[in-house]
Amino acid sequence: MKRLSLILFALALLLFAVGCEDTTTTYTPTPNVWTTVMTNLDFGFGKIWDGAGTGRLRICGFNGVPQGNVMYYVPSSNDGGQGDPVYAGAQITDVSGLNRYAIWCSAKDSSAGRVYFYNGAGWLRNYCDEIFGGGVSSLTYKLYGVCVFEEGGIEHRIFVGEDGYILHYVEGSTGGGLGGVEGDQWHETTTSGGDDLYSVWGSDTAHLWAVGEDGVIYTYAGNYTWTTVTSPTSYDLHDIHGTTQGSAVYWYAVGENGTVLYYDSTNVTQLTGLPTTSSTLEAVFMLNANRAITVGTNGYVLQTTTGSTGFSQTTGVTNKDCYGCFISSDGKNTYVATSDAVYDGTLIRLYQP
Repeated sequence: MKRLSLILFALALLLFAVGCEDTTTTYTPTPNVWTTVMTNLDFGFGKIWDGAGTGRLRICGFNGVPQGNVMYYVPSSNDGGQGDPVYAGAQITDVSGLNRYAIWCSAKDSSAGRVYFYNGAGWLRNYCDEIFGGGVSSLTYKLYGVCVFEEGGIEHRIFVGEDGYILHYVEGSTGGGLGGVEGDQWHETTTSGGDDLYSVWGSDTAHLWAVGEDGVIYTYAGNYTWTTVTSPTSYDLHDIHGTTQGSAVYWYAVGENGTVLYYDSTNVTQLTGLPTTSSTLEAVFMLNANRAITVGTNGYVLQTTTGSTGFSQTTGVTNKDCYGCFISSDGKNTYVATSDAVYDGTLIRLYQP
């Protein structure tokens, strides 16, 4: 009888453990179907980042107040929402970082720019005061893009924005800084043309570009200076993203009137033969030299799996304006982020096992 009681007790413990198991830790989505996996009625969805492979997408949220937030989505559990809340008094325009403990956002309100920082525990909403000191809460210039990378163990953070403004952090740098709490490490410059800069991307300081208004392209020339690259278009360029393969570097830049520029590690050219559209391409993501996605207004989605000239239109994803896109490092998951006229956001996922 005692042995039977022990057996029953063990079974009861096992059933209790099974009943308490978190069944949301694994999730297998329906394959090969574009599926809406997250919605939000307060914020439209924009740029997406998980460059450090944290297993948690970070998605820029924005509305017309203007206010912003940073959403999250965990693919393995299909769990998403307003985690690590920032609820900013400005639109979040872009997100980048090194890891889950160092995430940076560019932002803008109706007249100024802001910097937000997540340290793994919470958001510092007024990081401008850390940069400039003296209780400064915002920048004179709106910020539209951010890129963060590490080179030789040294962290770089580059923010770009209105009127060609560039704010560049170099870890450990001294001289000519801004003089705030971390002032010696932050440096300001303005490009000679003064055009708005909407996006910045690079793998290191030898391969670093910014694009923007009227098709301008700038490349970093060292010592906090930037030089102009001849552009094949006069249409505004809204986003740039690239990839490295050995010593070769490739990128796409996209913008108004369905414009797609391609850098083949030597020259910048404009792609022709794409599906005809007047939609503006708002975001681009490049997984490798042969696979990329770009998205834009009116649900316009282009994808390629065959290299620089192989873009084709993907229909039936959404009829909303698309402002963000992302491909997971294993290539199995593709994401599109959208917003509509009343700033209802959706995140759409395609799973291809």
